[in-house]
Amino acid sequence: MKIHFILFFFITTLCCTAVTGNSQWRIPADSIYQLIKKNSVFKSNVNWSSIDARFESCFLSTLNNEDVIKCLVNVFKELDDVNSSIIYKNQSFAYHNHSNQDSLLWLNPLREKCKSEKGKIKTQLLKDKYAYIVIPELNSNKNEINKIAQILSDSIARYNDTKVVKGFIIDLRLNTGGQMASCLAGLHSLLGNGLICNEKDENEKKLSSWSLDGGNLSIQGVKQTTIKESSIKLDQIPVALLISPLTEAAGTAAAIAFRYRPNTYFIGEATAEGFTTSTTRREISNELTLNLSESYITDRKGHIYPKHVPADIQVQGGDNFDNLLQDYKIRTAIRWLERKKIK
Repeated sequence: MKIHFILFFFITTLCCTAVTGNSQWRIPADSIYQLIKKNSVFKSNVNWSSIDARFESCFLSTLNNEDVIKCLVNVFKELDDVNSSIIYKNQSFAYHNHSNQDSLLWLNPLREKCKSEKGKIKTQLLKDKYAYIVIPELNSNKNEINKIAQILSDSIARYNDTKVVKGFIIDLRLNTGGQMASCLAGLHSLLGNGLICNEKDENEKKLSSWSLDGGNLSIQGVKQTTIKESSIKLDQIPVALLISPLTEAAGTAAAIAFRYRPNTYFIGEATAEGFTTSTTRREISNELTLNLSESYITDRKGHIYPKHVPADIQVQGGDNFDNLLQDYKIRTAIRWLERKKIK
């Protein structure tokens, strides 16, 4: 749920045009299929002739709109694209790769924590000198982008006394997505103004730049947020960033934005695979939206992360959100912070 918001107008009626068969369904399946085929960042990785045949066969057997959407989600599966989605009547449809069942079982306790902590930004001062901020999945309602960004910014501003606060622990382990613009703008005092990310296509051609200016996120010069800039500057203070295999979408974008920030260290496990892409939002109709992976998010130096964002130091398991000082990753973060000094 991020990046550009593009209203897509169809000249044709809301029915399938090129694919024969069940044209009575109100979802323009062939038009959406052609959008995916033309614009997906993964389009060069597959054999489209075989996908064409399978998609048409799937479509010919559809009985309702949900069946049509399943055919389109099957195309995401063919592309191994877990970050794209179709929103129909406020319900999201996407491809979820469940191939690693052992990993899923091991992650179940953390996954349940993601659900219970959704939308709850929490802060705590650890050892009287390290500010801990947990940023879970944030509300993806576009009408609340600025409100959420301001709440996050104000949560960080509480720890503005660098005579007391010697470092930050930013916890993205529970961030499974939500509002990317809110997350990045809310972190502006730590990320600093200027370039934080780029977008590149599959051939590594630069498409756009993401920057923070006056505390607000801009993409290729177009402002995405309008919040009050924090008066504190923390872009040099040490930051330990905690990531996990459940860090997805907006959480992954935030992690990439911290890459090559001074005095920053990534702790935990690599982020979820497949969420390093940038999605373009295309509003097909009032009740139908396509969010399509059309580029890669790169760090400040232009590096692409094809699959995931790695940790600087791997710490597997040991998550303890009920007793933070017993959490293996937080303890590792504190040990790293104890060796750092504010410049």
